[in-house]
Amino acid sequence: MEKKTPLRDDEILAGLCSNRKLEEDRALMEMYHTYFGLIKNHVLENSGSPEDAEDIFWVSLEVFWNNVKQEVFTLSSTIKTYFYSICKYKWLEELRRRRRKDDKNNPLEKDHQEIPADIDISGHMMEKEKHEWLWDKIRMLNQKCVDLLTLFYVDNESMNQIAKALDYSGGNAAKSAAYKCRKQLTKLIMEDPDFPS
Repeated sequence: MEKKTPLRDDEILAGLCSNRKLEEDRALMEMYHTYFGLIKNHVLENSGSPEDAEDIFWVSLEVFWNNVKQEVFTLSSTIKTYFYSICKYKWLEELRRRRRKDDKNNPLEKDHQEIPADIDISGHMMEKEKHEWLWDKIRMLNQKCVDLLTLFYVDNESMNQIAKALDYSGGNAAKSAAYKCRKQLTKLIMEDPDFPS
């Protein structure tokens, strides 16, 4: 069987922006085959698991895909550099989230939480507004997507745990379903004129 030539950066970008499923799928698989190993190594070297690497890869790929589809988007580096920076940021964000969760579970921390004087309350209100708006959008998805995203983002369940809870055949099937749910959610968000900026 003839080996397919890897897609160039411009071909990947064209595929992701084509709005044709076959070309989108080929570009997505090219991203996976080319960059997943790199992302997995980074996550494993920074306190993560192979499962974490899968999650970070797909979440970051969704961010990358949404960014490149914006009319004002210009790629000023290689896809590798840009995508890797998204993944690194997402993994750092996840590590910080886990650290905060650990701190909240520490009984010594709970009794000593004060609001720093320099906290911008109005900014926090805006974040709260965006959070509620986002969950309104999530609730517009089918029930299985709502359950899946809730288990993942709110209950911090792993994909294997989600697979068991929602009767998927395994962690990979749950990951695939999560990706489709997030894609539907992204479409709802992008189509909403009231998206809080």
